[in-house]
Amino acid sequence: MFPAIRIRDVIKRYGATQALAGIDLDVDGRQIFGVIGPNGAGKTTLLRTLVGLLDVEATEATVLGHDLRGDVTALKEHIGYVPQVFSLQRDLTVADNLRFTARLHRIPKAERDA
Repeated sequence: MFPAIRIRDVIKRYGATQALAGIDLDVDGRQIFGVIGPNGAGKTTLLRTLVGLLDVEATEATVLGHDLRGDVTALKEHIGYVPQVFSLQRDLTVADNLRFTARLHRIPKAERDA
């Protein structure tokens, strides 16, 4: 059985800014865990990386057996991410924002509507 999360030497840069520098993490099986730290420490970047929303540099990076360094489409069928701050269009309804997000992820219309 593979670990739920296994990352080694994860690095994420935004231009000259390094948001993650050599992060290692193992999460075996079903667990609840927290990521804590001051503002700007890279918590949100790490979580967005783990759910496949950001490209990543790493020696090893798997979540639920899916390699984050490649195509993460299959991972997204098994994982969800709800940010603390809703960062999409505040003028849209929740349903409109969900449809918008589904289109961004290229979910077919029939599947979106279901």
